[in-house]
Amino acid sequence: GHTDRVWHCAWSPSGKELATCSGDKTVRIWAPASPKAFQAIPNPPSTAPDVESDEKPKDFSNFWTCTALLDGSHKRTVRRVAWAPDGSRIASCSFDATVSIWERPDTYGLDTAALGDDGGRDEWPCVAVLEGHENEVKGVTWGDGLIATCGRDKSVWIWETDPTSDDFACLSVLQEHSQDVKSVHFSPSSHLLASCSYDDTVRLWFENPGTDEWELADVLLPEGGTVWELDWNADGTGLVASCDDGGVRVWRAPEGSNGSAKGLKARWKEAARIQKAHTRSVYSVSWSKAEGNGALATGAGDNAIKVFTPSSSSTSPEPQFTPSVHLPSPHGGLDVNTVAWNDAGGKSPDQDKDGIRFLLATGGDDGVVRIWRYVV
Repeated sequence: GHTDRVWHCAWSPSGKELATCSGDKTVRIWAPASPKAFQAIPNPPSTAPDVESDEKPKDFSNFWTCTALLDGSHKRTVRRVAWAPDGSRIASCSFDATVSIWERPDTYGLDTAALGDDGGRDEWPCVAVLEGHENEVKGVTWGDGLIATCGRDKSVWIWETDPTSDDFACLSVLQEHSQDVKSVHFSPSSHLLASCSYDDTVRLWFENPGTDEWELADVLLPEGGTVWELDWNADGTGLVASCDDGGVRVWRAPEGSNGSAKGLKARWKEAARIQKAHTRSVYSVSWSKAEGNGALATGAGDNAIKVFTPSSSSTSPEPQFTPSVHLPSPHGGLDVNTVAWNDAGGKSPDQDKDGIRFLLATGGDDGVVRIWRYVV
């Protein structure tokens, strides 16, 4: 579908749709062509610990259809997409210094895939364009009534949203980073915002209930060069970062804070460090939030995808992550730019009626989006 490299992919809250964005200036939404499409996705080539596979991925594109093409708003590369928590809207950010807000058409209910598509595509109108960044916008995330954006201008912007209105007001502009800000992510509770940058730091922000201003809560130093990407665990007590040195870092929230507003300015603790996870920069990391998984997936400039599984140790109270899958060339020997777990399949296999539990979407410089099934 895309005619240029795929920069980012994001599953909808229900897990039944996938949004992708590209250097071709577009956003595409994908959904199963039939209800059986999820079950048609096979097991990955190898799930044995640290076993490599050169098996080429099979083409299952006929099982999926592009239900919407979102174009005409951005004039340059679309770097990232994010779903609203209820699936009613999508935010996309671009190197053209803007953020576009797209609204789901009324034809379907909120966050439901157009199964059995008749060959046509849904029209998602662009209902708002957020402007303010001086140049390339590289990250966008949706929280509870909030949107955060970041960019090459070294700033993080926080916007107030209203699902009943097309008006978006800027609440704060955070300018503590000294270089490009690569990515931003709200914690699951939206109490914390994490940002990462070319300045080799991760910064945590919180809203001061006394002043309603967003303030710096902590600065984390991965010591791995540029921090490319971040992700939270399921309850917001863990944060993972991928770095330029090919490594991955994991931090834990202060004891007793539970990732909430309590103790937000207490220091976070490094819990795990995966040295040399890849031989080149790790561009993307995703922390599975599905119960019974909790694995980290990574994609990197060494053209590989890896999965690291948490394991307990008698000598450490923190889980350690060990390699369980290594796919050395899943995107034609080109960079892997994005990995994203689908965590919407329920907390147990019995709840996963659609077969979407433990799916992993990836995209790369080959312009292709691939979906893998991870078997625990």
